[in-house]
Amino acid sequence: MPAKHRPDPRQIDLFTSTRPLSGPAAHAGVEAWVAAEVATMLKDDVRSREEIAGAVSAAIGEDVSRWMLDAYASPARDTHNISFGKAIALMSVTENCALLEEAAHRLGGRILWGDEIHAARLGHLQAQRDRLDAEIKKLRTHAQPIERNRDA
Repeated sequence: MPAKHRPDPRQIDLFTSTRPLSGPAAHAGVEAWVAAEVATMLKDDVRSREEIAGAVSAAIGEDVSRWMLDAYASPARDTHNISFGKAIALMSVTENCALLEEAAHRLGGRILWGDEIHAARLGHLQAQRDRLDAEIKKLRTHAQPIERNRDA
């Protein structure tokens, strides 16, 4: 018997929905969470922090040091948070968008990447076609041919 296919844990499930975080203190600790995500991005990249800092600096056209990256990755340094722009550059440089994906999830959404967009569009079009087919089927029971006498 073949082994059951297990989904890649890095791939999001497009068919689950989440509710946005809400209520009192729903986003408490967000800076620590972002710092932890930054730390993971830095840890998972094979390059040194100096190399990553150089790549981020080149991407945004301003100096970002290894020490700045260390501070952004430290949950204890709650007064030195990464800006959204630098976070985008870091995600681009490390090719790790888990921070953005988790942020979308916390806000009740999902992000589609690459060909996932085409798959979602295909599903949307098929759902539209199913609705139209059901309407056509319903109308067929009542529709009569249209005949007009043009000579009258």
